[in-house]
Amino acid sequence: MNHAIKLGLIGRNPCSGTTPPKPEQTETKFYDDRQVKSLLKTAKDIEDRFYPSTTLQSIPA
Repeated sequence: MNHAIKLGLIGRNPCSGTTPPKPEQTETKFYDDRQVKSLLKTAKDIEDRFYPSTTLQSIPA
């Protein structure tokens, strides 16, 4: 918008009088061991193309 002001396309920035919404706070949820095993088994059984990356992402750091 500021660029449009510099080009003379608009007189003022209409966004300057606004307040952006605050992001919602959400709780991060994690799979337990049983859910991870089920996910990996299903991905392997259906020959999911992302199975290798899913497997690597499930290994704890």
